Amino acid sequence: MKLSSILTFAWALVIPSQILALVVETKIERSSYAGGSSNGKDPLLTDEDRLNYAKTVLEKILDRYKASVARDMTKGQYCTQHAEELETSVKKCQQDLLKAMTNQAKLEADEEQCGVDCPKYHKIQLDLINARKDVDYQRTRIGILNDQIEALGNWCSV
Repeated sequence: MKLSSILTFAWALVIPSQILALVVETKIERSSYAGGSSNGKDPLLTDEDRLNYAKTVLEKILDRYKASVARDMTKGQYCTQHAEELETSVKKCQQDLLKAMTNQAKLEADEEQCGVDCPKYHKIQLDLINARKDVDYQRTRIGILNDQIEALGNWCSV
């Protein structure tokens, strides 16, 4: 059985009508994919070539499926989905900010304890500069997420 037949069968089991239609639409020229030949032989000579081909076909199928789902999404569904995504991002950002602030506080304590004559002074200073940048980045990220939440709220309330 050919690899393309196996993929078609496997995806047809997952979501029959949508995936099968996408498989038919998704055509990757096998001969051009692996620099193959036109002599009728399978141009995908190695297992790696076959796996890369299968991966490419699956990625194209999934991309088309996601695009078709997005086209069929209502405004309410979009608002709900995006609100959940933003909520997850905010929680992660809060955790990342806490981690960055903790790291910065630890480095400030190390700096205080070490002093100017300490052999690790310059490394601590460099790490402290990076820690401050990490805190600034997370605070900026929180501001951006707040702007996105406000924009989503405004758009979804209309």
